[in-house]
Amino acid sequence: MVRVKFSTALSLLLFICFSLPATEPVFVAISAFRINGLDTGKEWLGESFADGLVEEFVQSRYIRVVERQYLHKILEEMSIQQSGLIDPQTAAEAGKLVGAQIFIFGSLSLLENQAIVRARIVDVTRGEIKGAVSVEGNIVNILALQQRLAQQIAVQLAVEVAFLQTDNSPPPEINISVYQKLKTVNKIYDSLPVFGLDPARRRKTGEYLFAINELNDIINEVPSLAVAFQRRGTFYLQYEKYQMAEEDFLTASKMYPNNREVILSLVNFYIIQRNYKKAEIFANKFITMYPENSYGWFALGQLNSKQFKYRDAVLAYLFAVQKEPFLPKAEQNLKVILRSPQGGSIIASIERDDEQKYLLAKVYLSFWNNRIKKVQSEIQRLSLSMPHFYFVRYLNGMIFLNQKKYKEAVSEFKKTLSLNPEFPLVHRELGKSLIQTGQYRQGKLHLKIYLATANFVDDFEEVNKYMKK
Repeated sequence: MVRVKFSTALSLLLFICFSLPATEPVFVAISAFRINGLDTGKEWLGESFADGLVEEFVQSRYIRVVERQYLHKILEEMSIQQSGLIDPQTAAEAGKLVGAQIFIFGSLSLLENQAIVRARIVDVTRGEIKGAVSVEGNIVNILALQQRLAQQIAVQLAVEVAFLQTDNSPPPEINISVYQKLKTVNKIYDSLPVFGLDPARRRKTGEYLFAINELNDIINEVPSLAVAFQRRGTFYLQYEKYQMAEEDFLTASKMYPNNREVILSLVNFYIIQRNYKKAEIFANKFITMYPENSYGWFALGQLNSKQFKYRDAVLAYLFAVQKEPFLPKAEQNLKVILRSPQGGSIIASIERDDEQKYLLAKVYLSFWNNRIKKVQSEIQRLSLSMPHFYFVRYLNGMIFLNQKKYKEAVSEFKKTLSLNPEFPLVHRELGKSLIQTGQYRQGKLHLKIYLATANFVDDFEEVNKYMKK
């Protein structure tokens, strides 16, 4: 059998990834900001400001943010409204449930056109305020206020600030009405897949046209707003107006060439157009700039799969599952390839070049085939070489749970949660383990979170038995 080598491009990316300094990222949860001095019709600003803060943080290599919709579900289970009415104790409890190290909440006050934004930074482990920051300025500079607040918070967290800006020019001024239009558009935009075309796009043309018209107005008002071009290009893409989509993506790229959403939009566009050479250029650029972000590795996996380079696709997906944010689709695509007829030979070929990736692929396949007991030695070896990978810690927890070592299982599942806050299954197993140790309230809360966040629940009766204990 001919030995399959790493592709040149993938080898270079792996070198770049392993050459970077090993800096542990900080997991941050951000709740909606409380609004002061505004009428009830503008309460949306509090949630929107938090969303904008998230957008600033995701440009950093050293701060990872718990997905806001996921956090919202957790707060709902705790009977806390997303109104900014949170105190340090509640923030610490919510933070622990989502595996965050830091919880941020705050307020936005408006006096005429002057905005004052205050944020409190809670150390989740200690349950106390770690610091407080504030910024103020004209409300038309709301984008700049978000950027400045994010930078101050990063300083308080003592992490390296790497908001990969293209230049030192400040964000454009934007009035409240335009900002509200952008928020409305973002709600539609957030429902779209990052990669590929929306399967339901045929019945959503009305939404797309509405969004495009809103973005036309925004661009007329603020022609230097790169995100408006990127969003409009995305809606043109879903509307299958490919030339117009490409023009908008390239315009956004000239304004903000290092923005992750802009780069991913170009990767997705060129994959759809089957221009794999250009898609690879932008995918490589993304991974070089954001090596700890899962989307770049996922894009590379998609790109290799489209070209039938399944071994390279497996390697890319194995990197994607270890990065943030957690992408279930990466594991699904990996599962399809590894369980295919050529899956065994792919795993065998990886063993010769990368023992760790070989072990990980083998363990994943055993997990999906319900044969985890047969690879316990492999899991132990991965625990030594990959102690910060959530899946390995989760499997360790499962081994302890099956051995009825509930305290050890709780410890492993809590570590899993801190490594991947958005992994629903860990809430189920942590809930069961806590109940077995007599911690009923916390255990049942984790089971509720599992039921609320899992995409598919096929064990409701079993979970319900634990809930009645």
